[in-house]
Amino acid sequence: MRFRLYHRSEMAREGELQVSSKVYSNATVLIVDVAGFIKVNEVVGPPRLLLNPSGLIRSTVLRHGGDVVQSAGDSFVCVFDGDCDAAIEAGVGVVSELKAAPNALKARIGIATGQLIITSIGDAARPLRSITGVPFHLASRLQAEAAKLEPPILICPETARASQRFEGRPTTIYRSDGDCIKAFVPISRSQ
Repeated sequence: MRFRLYHRSEMAREGELQVSSKVYSNATVLIVDVAGFIKVNEVVGPPRLLLNPSGLIRSTVLRHGGDVVQSAGDSFVCVFDGDCDAAIEAGVGVVSELKAAPNALKARIGIATGQLIITSIGDAARPLRSITGVPFHLASRLQAEAAKLEPPILICPETARASQRFEGRPTTIYRSDGDCIKAFVPISRSQ
């Protein structure tokens, strides 16, 4: 089998691969990682696994108006166009639903708001999607640090400022690489 490198315009012209990009000027990225899922899967085993977090996470995100852009194993990248409160509510919902599930799995969640570019490659039914932008990278870093908190959700300063239904309890994350991240733990204004 021989492979040939194509320029993007050739792919679209020859109809072999569809490529499209969409720029979101004010999107919120929610990144979920299910902590301990691999260990539970190893102990219980896939045939007897009581909970597959994929369906639960996808339905919670969709119910709050988001889109699951990427997923791999127990990690999910979700995008909410213009509504950071819906992203925070989805994050809170994922945490509480996983806690209440039979295997009592825990999630780590990072949420960040800003400009994103999502590129879809392939046919419309099953595109491979790539996401780029500062909020994606920041949400990923916040998600990695959220496990130490209760609830295990961190939001970036931009998300905290834009939120109408949540306020942020400030925290500073000191990473082992010497980097310092300003973040907030979301707290409902109705509490």
